[in-house]
Amino acid sequence: MTKESSKTDLKRSKNKATKKASKHSINNPAEKKQSLKNSSRVPSPPELPESIAQKEPSVTKAWWKNGISFQCQGSGKCCTSHGEFGFVYLTPKDRIRMARHLGMTPKAFEKNHCTRTNGFSHLIEDPKNPDCRFLVKKQCSIYEARPTQCRTWPFWPDTLTPKAWKRDVVEFCPGVNKGAKISAQQIKEQLDEQKASEDALDQEARNFILGK
Repeated sequence: MTKESSKTDLKRSKNKATKKASKHSINNPAEKKQSLKNSSRVPSPPELPESIAQKEPSVTKAWWKNGISFQCQGSGKCCTSHGEFGFVYLTPKDRIRMARHLGMTPKAFEKNHCTRTNGFSHLIEDPKNPDCRFLVKKQCSIYEARPTQCRTWPFWPDTLTPKAWKRDVVEFCPGVNKGAKISAQQIKEQLDEQKASEDALDQEARNFILGK
């Protein structure tokens, strides 16, 4: 929503699900692939389906139907992991857009900046530095080409429940209740964009695991 920074921190509930799932994962690639083929529905890694499965909120009934005041304050807090998995997930379109912005081929961009966890593509993290690899002096150095999850923050399907908004946005991000009011229609557009991104991420992860 703003030009100062981009979102990298994912929800605590997704992180717990990821850690739990990793304990029960199939390590042998051949066994994993065969297991998926034998199932009636290809199981998704647990990070994203939680938000995907949520019912799309009705604008007229949503608590944010009158809009929300929000303006980035340039704190850089949303571009830093806070002791949890802070993956910046990337759809194929995200990777192509970012590669072009950096003057790289998509293949070179993926080799130098991306990795996968449970089939999902995301930016490589430095365990010694919690900041996003593209955060420079609390500013996003690729703002014009930033990933979808950064573009749509804080208006995600799993942050727009009253409880999650207070816990994960109000108590975390200094941009809440600052600046101009974002209309319900604008919020809905951000939700739709994030939902489409999560669907694309989920589908690519399934295809990757199946070797498609």
